Amino acid sequence: MRTADYLDELARRPADAPRSAPRTGLLALLQHAGNPQQRVRCIHIAGSKGKGTTALMLEAMLRAGGRRIGVFCSPHLQRWNERIRINGQPVADAALARVLEELHPHVASLHASDCNGPVFFEVLLVAALRLFEDAALDAAIIEAGIGARHDATRVVQPVVTALTTVEREHTALLGDSLTAIAADKAAVARPGMPLVLGPLPPAAQRVVTAHAAATGAPLEHTSARLVSGRRAIIDATLGVVLPAPSRAQADCAAVACGCLRAFDPCADVAMLTRAGLASLQLPGRQEVLYQRPLMIVDGAHTQASFAALTELLRTMLAPSAPLHLVLSCSGSRDLPALAAPLLARADRIVLTRADAERSVAPEQLAATLHGAAVTASIQVIEAPAAAVAAARHGLTAHGALCATGSVYMAGVARRCLLSGQSGTDSVAGCQRR
Repeated sequence: MRTADYLDELARRPADAPRSAPRTGLLALLQHAGNPQQRVRCIHIAGSKGKGTTALMLEAMLRAGGRRIGVFCSPHLQRWNERIRINGQPVADAALARVLEELHPHVASLHASDCNGPVFFEVLLVAALRLFEDAALDAAIIEAGIGARHDATRVVQPVVTALTTVEREHTALLGDSLTAIAADKAAVARPGMPLVLGPLPPAAQRVVTAHAAATGAPLEHTSARLVSGRRAIIDATLGVVLPAPSRAQADCAAVACGCLRAFDPCADVAMLTRAGLASLQLPGRQEVLYQRPLMIVDGAHTQASFAALTELLRTMLAPSAPLHLVLSCSGSRDLPALAAPLLARADRIVLTRADAERSVAPEQLAATLHGAAVTASIQVIEAPAAAVAAARHGLTAHGALCATGSVYMAGVARRCLLSGQSGTDSVAGCQRR
């Protein structure tokens, strides 16, 4: 069994029941696997945005203190293995293949029965928990998928939980109001376990605070302030240097600090935070690949994340410098409303399809942008590598190329730009970060 092909096949399999239905397939698969969720010490992170960044920051901080740490996160940029990290590295191909081969007969049997699932996300979660148990970790950081109340990751038994942000997203699944979405995500809280909070809108804050009180989960509030460049102040006293000059990354670092403090009250939080962030790389998350011309890949796909990306570009790019965007979106999102400031800043927009099955047709995006009277030059190129090459063509040393709209787009562009696939003249003269 080739691991990537097997996971691709599972990913194409439709869900058998609504999210509100009992996940009988997942629970049955966990039982077949020996219920590893009962023995893996977890930190569970939910939120509309920033979950993955917070998880990787927390991983770096804990590992700076000598801890053995696992991370389960999604989606991946380039390879399935990226979703399961052990001691700072994606799980080895052989290890992942071994566990999936052990689970495969049970998965096939459950699919043949009347069970709900398990779907690919659930299979990968069970595989991760098995691998984490075998690795004898000090803790595993588990990033929730969508929401929290009915998310598959709700099966873990965390000692610390976190909620990074709450925005209007996945409304068909989580509810059509900010308070409904907040109520779903607040379910990450567990009785007696600390719930670390990032900056939430006031309406969401009230919902989460009430739910935490009813659950018996003590709240740990965090704060962050971007000072200048990549310097930020966390919780009013701790000065840190971030991977990128971004308020969003400062907020994530604050939540990671809060989780670290809740997980180990005796830890030297200042030392571990600075040590962990010092050499941390965040692939596909406001990642600067080249400086001249500026090339950035980012998985932004919500209004707040597009705003954060626009602010980052404002700090790094002269107002008159040309900005070329490569955009691909997953799901039916109102791109003009979500990314209005970014679209207004762009001089040229190349629309593409980063993932053949998940991405919106670029022609559909083009129609939407034309209907919104976007003034930038708009071009449709179906093949993502060709789209990146086209956006790169003619860009001056003082300009910028930004690939965004989904994690899939960030992953494709990252691979093209770092390997030189975006054209023969694309990276030869670029100044690496």
